[in-house]
Amino acid sequence: MTDLLNKQKVGQHINNMEKFSQPVLFDGIGKGQFRPTDYDGVLEVDNKYWFAFEVKQKGKEMPYGQSLSYTRTADKWNQCGDTAVVFVVEHEEVNPSKPIMLKDCRVAKYYTNGKWTISKKRPTVTQLIQMIAERYNIDKLGK
Repeated sequence: MTDLLNKQKVGQHINNMEKFSQPVLFDGIGKGQFRPTDYDGVLEVDNKYWFAFEVKQKGKEMPYGQSLSYTRTADKWNQCGDTAVVFVVEHEEVNPSKPIMLKDCRVAKYYTNGKWTISKKRPTVTQLIQMIAERYNIDKLGK
């Protein structure tokens, strides 16, 4: 996979692709249903905005515990007067040896201010980032 990524000039912001591809197993941590979860991507901007991305294959749902972690974190940010949104984004890549480009994933639903909303327009993450930059006037995210 590393050769593919180098040829296509993707994964440029990953410092060590071999380590990135190395799984972290949660075996032995927690009991029963209580165990660690992972976040696929987070954009934290100026300690004021928190945008999280969970990437799922189209039609797949987020596990309950993972959803709780995302929503509770977003709720805490919002309770402090900051802005937090969780986005579930979908891809259609079925080959696990091919990379998934977050920028091309489509927003399936999002969570903010205590509720989930189904995305009707289903923008790509690239389009979404531009909308966020414009809505919240965040130059760091704009073009």
